[in-house]
Amino acid sequence: MTGKIKLSFAAVLLLLALIAGFYLSGQLILMLLKVAGPLSFDTYWSYVKALDLPQFAPYASKIKLAGAIGFGVPLLAWFALLIPLFKPKAAALHGDARFASGSDLAKKDMLKPSPTGIVVGKHGGKLVRLPGQQFAILAAPTRSGKGVGIVIPNLLDYQGSVVVLDIKQENFDLTSGWRKSQGQEVFLFNPFAEDGRTHRWNPLSYISPDPAFRVSDLMSVAAMLYPDGSDAQKFWVSQARNAFMAFTLYLFDSLDDQIKRKHPKETWMFPTLGMLYRVSSGDGSDLKGYLKKLSQREFLGR
Repeated sequence: MTGKIKLSFAAVLLLLALIAGFYLSGQLILMLLKVAGPLSFDTYWSYVKALDLPQFAPYASKIKLAGAIGFGVPLLAWFALLIPLFKPKAAALHGDARFASGSDLAKKDMLKPSPTGIVVGKHGGKLVRLPGQQFAILAAPTRSGKGVGIVIPNLLDYQGSVVVLDIKQENFDLTSGWRKSQGQEVFLFNPFAEDGRTHRWNPLSYISPDPAFRVSDLMSVAAMLYPDGSDAQKFWVSQARNAFMAFTLYLFDSLDDQIKRKHPKETWMFPTLGMLYRVSSGDGSDLKGYLKKLSQREFLGR
């Protein structure tokens, strides 16, 4: 409860205490004076206004006593309520963390369906989701149910993009069909699979086919693969980038030549990092002779 709300609440309680004081004082004055009159909001006030009259002088003490008791009791009750309301909360010796209740979860909108919320548990038969951009971490021993309890439910429920480190490939096998049926694109990147079951990704496919833009695109890739280091490394970084540029340009020129010669598309040798590695590693012969042979290809420099 904020400070403004507390002040407003205290003001409302004070108003109720004053109203109760007028009625209670009026009732007491009728009882003390033994008057059988009707009780109203201004009963006590009418007697207070008559205190200066001589005929009311003998009853002045009873009128004041009725007011002291009538207003004192409600005001004391009001003050007693203010003490816990404005009392500073004492710091918990061992902290005040606790499990969230149903109302706590509802206030944070964690019981509502959310396309961007991740499932973190279940409460009262409803899934508990953590919406927004917060980070979450899950730690538990092996074989304790992290996958079947949290990971798989989220892969079936979460509607956004997901990248999963799936060592055993269980998550892919159990959820990929469902996600694909919901319109998601699903890829299995497993380049070291013994059965060869994997999708592929070729970063060199982003290089422009237009030779006018090819060099600048490759320079950007080279800068990412071989980032700037200390002054002592500048020479080696520069040489690595030059070698990368030379071999990749060779591969792209080779592809252009295959297309120009109208080779069947299924035989085209597309530039890839794997192809780059194989070309730059040589053919087992003398490296200098190998590089000289590459430089003498007819399609180079066209």
